[in-house]
Amino acid sequence: MDGFFSHTYSVDYRAINKNLGLTLPCLIEYLQETSIKHCGSIGYGIGYFKSKMEAFVLANWHVEVYRYPMFGENFKIVTFPTYLKSFLAERAFVAYDESGNMLAAASSKWVYIDLNSHLPTKPPAEMFEAFKPLGGPQLKKAYNFKLDEGYSLLAGQKILTKNSDVDSNRHVNNTRYIFWAMDLLSPDEYCNKKISCLKVVYKKECTEGQGLIAELYGKGNERIAVIKGEEEIYCNVYFILG
Repeated sequence: MDGFFSHTYSVDYRAINKNLGLTLPCLIEYLQETSIKHCGSIGYGIGYFKSKMEAFVLANWHVEVYRYPMFGENFKIVTFPTYLKSFLAERAFVAYDESGNMLAAASSKWVYIDLNSHLPTKPPAEMFEAFKPLGGPQLKKAYNFKLDEGYSLLAGQKILTKNSDVDSNRHVNNTRYIFWAMDLLSPDEYCNKKISCLKVVYKKECTEGQGLIAELYGKGNERIAVIKGEEEIYCNVYFILG
């Protein structure tokens, strides 16, 4: 269908956990890859954005996972734009197994920025037609979450960002925050608990060589990871453990 883009993947070895299932951060990488492929298929590939020194950068994720595909399993991701106004855009994703069963659904919010100033800027006029919003299955937008008195500190670690953490937009790749957050889970939670819901809010860009602190808070089956510097928060990651 016009405006909807899909791509089929096979879960490869680099993307699995100890139980041979796709990891949540790698699922996010597949979603992101699909959005890049969609943009490239309509003339807005990475080369275009690099030449303009502009880019869509992620502001929020909301992902619901119903089943994680296993090593070697084929699955399809469908993506489509749902909103574009001024410098803000939203995009939805749905993942299906080979039998047509829904594996996951996701909503995402993006900000179009000038890579030199790192400030929001309005995309070219023709882009509004190319990314014309569509209807379709998508999640209710629910990015807001916060720590309250019911949460307790479970774990923490110091992080020094490295060259390998930085992507083509010259800031730490969005999936790195999810990897860091998941590293704070206990071994039992990491290996034996399925994360059924993920919400991420990216608050500030981070580059290589920065010292960060990652803290994990818990309440029941909910977890919130706060990734921050000495005075400011860079990212909040919310999990629900199945």
